[in-house]
Amino acid sequence: MTAVRTFLRPSLHACILLVFFLVPWWLRPNWLPSQPYVAGFLVSVPLALSIVLWLLMGAEGFFHLLRDSRRLWLLLAILFVAWAAWSPEWALRRNVAQEAASQLGLVLLFALIVNCAGPSPRAIAAVLAAGLLFQGVIVIGQVILQRPVGLSSLGEFLIRPNRRGLSVLFAGGDELMRPYGLTIHPNVIGGYFAVALLAISGWLITARHRWQLIVLYLIYAVGLWALLITFSRSAILATAVGAACLVVFWGVKLRIITRPIVWRLVTLTVIASIASGGFVLTYSKFVLARAGVGDEVTELRSISDRRIFTQIGLDVIGEYPVTGVGLANFPYYAARWLFRSPYSELKPDFVHSYPLLVITELGFTGFILWAFLLSIGAGIAWKSARDPFAVGISAGAVALLTVGLFDHYPWTILHFALLLWACLGVTMQRPRSSASTRHPPTASPL
Repeated sequence: MTAVRTFLRPSLHACILLVFFLVPWWLRPNWLPSQPYVAGFLVSVPLALSIVLWLLMGAEGFFHLLRDSRRLWLLLAILFVAWAAWSPEWALRRNVAQEAASQLGLVLLFALIVNCAGPSPRAIAAVLAAGLLFQGVIVIGQVILQRPVGLSSLGEFLIRPNRRGLSVLFAGGDELMRPYGLTIHPNVIGGYFAVALLAISGWLITARHRWQLIVLYLIYAVGLWALLITFSRSAILATAVGAACLVVFWGVKLRIITRPIVWRLVTLTVIASIASGGFVLTYSKFVLARAGVGDEVTELRSISDRRIFTQIGLDVIGEYPVTGVGLANFPYYAARWLFRSPYSELKPDFVHSYPLLVITELGFTGFILWAFLLSIGAGIAWKSARDPFAVGISAGAVALLTVGLFDHYPWTILHFALLLWACLGVTMQRPRSSASTRHPPTASPL
């Protein structure tokens, strides 16, 4: 078995890393099955291979997990998935709930694999950096050209401002198409940028040479600009929240904020300030419109629609406080609610709040299991994380949870559910030997 594991481990790590890279790809190749729906995404290929390889390796690391505090997290994960798998019994659309429960099971299984036998946090951060640059260049190109950059074969949407259904900002008589990257929505690619920008922070601690820092600052400059021009309010706020948590973890838990690191943080702050200032000056009219200043109908309608769906969510809680309406069934309840309301012209959608959506679909029973699952995972991460890259990835998980206060995609979209829970799986890994962690840099403060 040892020889088999040694042979298969690089392939397993490659598949896991490919999942992280493909998170922001909405590509559905023709050669993949269309049903079940999640199986049609390109990301499902390395996901399935990861599961198969891990099982062929004898579930490497699983029995070690059963001997430490992570077994409590595993127990809660099993209970959470079991409750979700039971929800089709009372769901409005049984088949929809069943498929969503299968998706949730796959997501948490992948997080378990990453935790038990995944690649190093540094390798994952490197892949996220590559994804940040790749998607960032596409996003910048889409904004400059105000049209697709010609990557439809990779899943790029046909995003022309004169077509309905696209996210376009209006300010007076001007309009600006928001970029999609290779994802389904500008807010979604913004969430990926938030996670990647925080994950690569490990190099602020471990970089030993000036050229490494220069490359890092260039990546940050591209990534920050790409994040800003998505105009995703939740992703920008989440990046700031994750960065604050990151600095607290460095100072309180790891105690590695030396003078060179302070200078690196100052340099990064200057870069962020220049990028933010340039963004505001370049797109001032659209920034004000996006902030709700003025009477632009599109932005005001967006806010009012979210309030309506929040009210629907509160009505669900009042009617089904224990069980909810079933996993992924909120839009079907919303359709009935809207039909009987003055807002019948609205298209049914998910409520834009991760916690509220969990309660409405799985009741307070599911919400309690979900909250404990996250809390136990966070507690293990706080005790276990010593690697600066693991800490950066944990900050990325915090950022996605922050996004979830205003958007539903970390819960409803397979790709970002994988990203969130896999990031948590990384941070719960057992500490690995790391010279850079034991000896923070005392030179090269660039």
